[in-house]
Amino acid sequence: MDSSSLTFALKELKDEIKKLQLYRSYPPAKTRSAEMNELFAALAKAQIEMNIAGTSRINTFYKSNYADFCDVIKASRPALTKNGLSVIQQILQNEDGTDMLHTLLCHSSGQWVETRMRIVPSKPDIQPLYQH
Repeated sequence: MDSSSLTFALKELKDEIKKLQLYRSYPPAKTRSAEMNELFAALAKAQIEMNIAGTSRINTFYKSNYADFCDVIKASRPALTKNGLSVIQQILQNEDGTDMLHTLLCHSSGQWVETRMRIVPSKPDIQPLYQH
């Protein structure tokens, strides 16, 4: 390995170490409200009323049917809204630039719970996020 390749590899390694140190220094993310009793009660009621999502799409590769996003929304939204629940999703970047899907389940009382999932698109543009 020549010196320029070694210098480049060393710089890449230092950048990765810096990212790991930055990640470890993040304050713990607050992922729920202090109280959740009303949210849980409403969610339990909503789940009793929810329909099973229909399987309107066909996966030709696996030769199976599946529920797409619209099927899931149609099956869940009436019961969620009737019980004061809503779902919010946003794609936000962490401090290190990683795209994260933030999903919040919110109750009309102000109680909420959040999950976060790293997003790794197949290409570095918006198109893979909207393919179905």
